Amino acid sequence: MHPFLIYTPEDYSPTDETILLYYHGAFDAASLAAIGEELKQKLQDQPQVSWKIFAIFIELAQNIMRYAEECNICTRQHLDAVGTCMLRQQGDTYRLTMANITNREGCEFVQTRCAEIAQTSPQEWRKMKGRLRKEALAKGWDGAGIGLIQTAIWAENPLELQVYHVNDKVGLMSLVANIKA
Repeated sequence: MHPFLIYTPEDYSPTDETILLYYHGAFDAASLAAIGEELKQKLQDQPQVSWKIFAIFIELAQNIMRYAEECNICTRQHLDAVGTCMLRQQGDTYRLTMANITNREGCEFVQTRCAEIAQTSPQEWRKMKGRLRKEALAKGWDGAGIGLIQTAIWAENPLELQVYHVNDKVGLMSLVANIKA
């Protein structure tokens, strides 16, 4: 699948997959709250799944907000990161896709971290998260970069990552979490 086309007609089969939510726009507090309410409403009969998907959504939204190169200027004169969110359901599996234009450093960090997660067994993910948290504290870093690991723990799967390098400064990054109900 071409990364610019997060969802192509060839990938879509209306008989076995349902799009529960699609959003493209600013990732500000109001839109995150609205998406969260929509997720709760759509999955109200599955509170455990709803919680898991919402938690993953927030982690991946933070990624968009941190690395976004595409921004809207709102009336309060600050920049809101722009990204795309889509939740699809096929049987008892949910696919949460989060995508945005990302700076080169963000793309490289996420690619490296996703590769580390994929090469590590799920039983070792919690130890990996603890080790990275200790390293970040020791170095006085603002964040430990453990959100992708936590997402894999909640999804019980490594994330699928696609990066299309637009030029030498930015790329379109798409992260997909596959979540079993």
